[in-house]
Amino acid sequence: MPFFELKFSAWHWPVVAACALFWVQAATAHNVDIPSSQRNEERRGTVTFFNKPGEIKYSNFDDQNGVILFEANLEGRDVLALLDTGSDYSLVSTSLIEELGISPQDVAESIRTTNSAQLSRRVPNLRFEHIDQYSMTRDFYTFDLSGMSQALGRRVDVVIGYDLLSQLSFVLDGKSKRILVLPSGLITPTDDRFAVIRLNGGVFEGSLNGRNTRFAVDLGSNSEISVYEPAWERLFGNQHMVSRGRITDASGVTRAGEGIEGVQLSAFGASATVFVTKKPRENGNFDALVGYPLFHGRVTIFDYPRNVIYFEREP
Repeated sequence: MPFFELKFSAWHWPVVAACALFWVQAATAHNVDIPSSQRNEERRGTVTFFNKPGEIKYSNFDDQNGVILFEANLEGRDVLALLDTGSDYSLVSTSLIEELGISPQDVAESIRTTNSAQLSRRVPNLRFEHIDQYSMTRDFYTFDLSGMSQALGRRVDVVIGYDLLSQLSFVLDGKSKRILVLPSGLITPTDDRFAVIRLNGGVFEGSLNGRNTRFAVDLGSNSEISVYEPAWERLFGNQHMVSRGRITDASGVTRAGEGIEGVQLSAFGASATVFVTKKPRENGNFDALVGYPLFHGRVTIFDYPRNVIYFEREP
């Protein structure tokens, strides 16, 4: 189930809903077929990568709100997009589809956020371009993103979710706030400054509060760590929680941002002390989500098709 909640961590409180060395092999501009993970869909999408040998270009992103926003183009319209590995689906705002005069399919599916659900419709074959990185023609799902836009103070029209990102390799440079997207297998670190995180279905092992924990990465969250309710009981029991403002999800629904301070995290080949929030509902695949703040100021290489993340040990 999709769960791209907008959370507000210590990095941005009290704001409420505010280059490393690696080896790049010669990358050519070419098309790659992308099998879709969307339900009931057999069509294969195509991604065209723009970077060429000797002409590698990054594109900039904005992370002042604790999430990754970047300029893009959808059906010829300039848009602001959110990069979100925590959303199962790639989404397009209902209002933009109406403005473009595009009719989505009639069949509706329920897409859940942490606090609510929306009926969404698939929009086939939308042309999307991430400037200087890649272009594609792919199906999106409609979603009312006005709550998200209000929380961020900027109009967001597109969410690029795990259904696409799980098929790509990208360098997330949190130091210079830039991104480089290439076909899988073209990026390999050259030194031991990068910890190698092995993934199993997008999940990796670590520990919280000294207990084994299964993690996934949610780049659409600006909370350091969020733990699903069933795992919370095992990890923390009735341990005292403190409030850090409000949490706003994509639908604009808010709830108290309560959690535990000073929790010991062991992952990425390193340790850190983090603020952990409690996440309603459950997820049978993993226990907790790692948000963008733990990647801020570092270079991280995500290669989901090869089931590996390279995480810079020291910023």
